[in-house]
Amino acid sequence: RRFKARVLLGDGRDQVLLARIRAQANFVEYVPVALIVIGLAEVNGAAAWLVWTCAASLLLGRAIHAVGMLTGAQTKPRAAGMTLTWLALVLGAAGLAERLVG
Repeated sequence: RRFKARVLLGDGRDQVLLARIRAQANFVEYVPVALIVIGLAEVNGAAAWLVWTCAASLLLGRAIHAVGMLTGAQTKPRAAGMTLTWLALVLGAAGLAERLVG
């Protein structure tokens, strides 16, 4: 899109490019933290079903969120994607906390 819009830096006020930049940034903001939480939960002995549920929720959530971001301002797919992403984070953190505290 940068080539087509002839933008070297920033978004050049191109709305499609801005949406793509935000989709990538949102991925970078959430996925590393979620993977760390899920990995720590697994290493500390969380139940396999919990780890797999978190991983599946994260994968599905990110895919749905990307579709919502890249097809326009469709709130429902974006919200569903973020809900699944947060579910992965919360379940992973709960599994980790249970193993560390319990």
